[in-house]
Amino acid sequence: MITIIVTVEENATQQLAKTLENLISYALEGFVQEVIVLHDALDDMTRHLAEEAGCNLVENKNFQAVCSDARGDWLLFMEAGATLAAGWADIVSAHANADGGAASFQLTVSNARPFWQRLFKPRVFKSPLARGLLISKRQARANFKSQETAAELMRGLAVKRLRAKIIRA
Repeated sequence: MITIIVTVEENATQQLAKTLENLISYALEGFVQEVIVLHDALDDMTRHLAEEAGCNLVENKNFQAVCSDARGDWLLFMEAGATLAAGWADIVSAHANADGGAASFQLTVSNARPFWQRLFKPRVFKSPLARGLLISKRQARANFKSQETAAELMRGLAVKRLRAKIIRA
């Protein structure tokens, strides 16, 4: 049904572990067909974690090929460290069955962050993928021009906001 594409920066082992832990049960149920780790460079620990978790590792320069070769009919782009709140799979499934087009999640900042970081516009809100991006593979292919990243793919898309939440640490 869905391919999760996690963008990872170097030295992001803890963030990737948090994201993957959140997805395990959905992968076991078959809702998540595969997890792709999209990166520019990975340190050894992060690479080892992704390989042990069964993720496909792909360099960021192969962005269009990643989208075209993904097993799922729908692609969910998210950043390492983000987790999806309970109930997200049902909402995504309903959206996909209705062929609802591109969508993003409601962004929630984890209470684990210090209060002053939550109070003063945290940097997580500035990232283009902070809310994630759910898009059908068909629509992603139709919007390819010279996009080399998921953030560039998002530009110019009409994106619906789902009721599901994505939580950033």
